[in-house]
Formats: sequence, structure tokens, C-alpha cells
Amino acid sequence: MATPDPTSVLDLYRFIKLAAIRKVLSAFLARDPIATALSNREFQSIQEVLDAVGHTNEAGTAIAKTALESFTPCLILNRMGRASKVNTLHLQQMVQQYIGTELHLLGQIPQDVAVEHSIQKYLPVVDHNPTSPAAKAFEHITDRLEHWMESNLSAVEEW
Repeated sequence: MATPDPTSVLDLYRFIKLAAIRKVLSAFLARDPIATALSNREFQSIQEVLDAVGHTNEAGTAIAKTALESFTPCLILNRMGRASKVNTLHLQQMVQQYIGTELHLLGQIPQDVAVEHSIQKYLPVVDHNPTSPAAKAFEHITDRLEHWMESNLSAVEEW
């Protein structure tokens, strides 16, 4: 989840990159000597991980790429106002180019005073004001996520 703030979008990219690196590294937790070679290093990119795995064991590269194929991050944009701009196409292209996977946009939650009111009442906005724009956005995102999970059942089972 990200807001339109540039630092939030940058943090989102960093998070996705680190999550992808962890996904690949977790494929080797019980395998030696790959696990030993990877355990004491800090990686800055997926390519660094793939290179390190390939230098240790050629078969490891295939294992790493298989792990990466099942990594499918999804994005929800939060607190989107009329003037909010997030270049999701550019973000998706960066994730594809540098991480090697698709970034799926699940939806946008608008800036909505109903959310503030629901927080003050300690209730979810979908219960407090189910007809508000934010509540409708949550319902839409829920539907898209359920559909995505049904379409990607094997990836969900690995979670």
C-alpha cells in the first residue's frame, strides 16, 4: 500500500525489491552450500542474488528463478485526492525491469472524510459508512483481490 507522496512510492519500490530478494533467498534456507554462501551477505538487487547463486551452484539459478516467478506483488494506492498523481505505469515498468516480475494494481482508495470519522468511532469505514467512496473502493479492491487469488491459486498456496 502506498500514498501519492514521492517518499511513499520510493519506499514501496524498496519494499518490493527487498521482499523479492527474501523470496529468492528463502528458497535456499535448507540447501547447502548455497545457503552458506548467501547467508552472510547483504544484497542490493535480484541480479546480485542470481549471480551469487549461479557462482555457487548452476542448478541454484533455476531454483532462484522459479522462486522469483511465484513472487507477485500487488499495489493499493491510498489517500488518493483529485490532484494525486502516481505514475503506476512507470512503477510497474521499474518492477518488471529491475525485479523481473509484474506489479498488479488492485485499486485506489480515495481521500475520504468518512475514513477519519470511522477512525474516531473505532470502526472500519465499510461498517461505519458503507456507501462512502472509500468503503466502495475497499469493496472493489476486495473483489479484485479475491479474483486475483482465485486466478493465482498456486501462488497463494505458497504464502
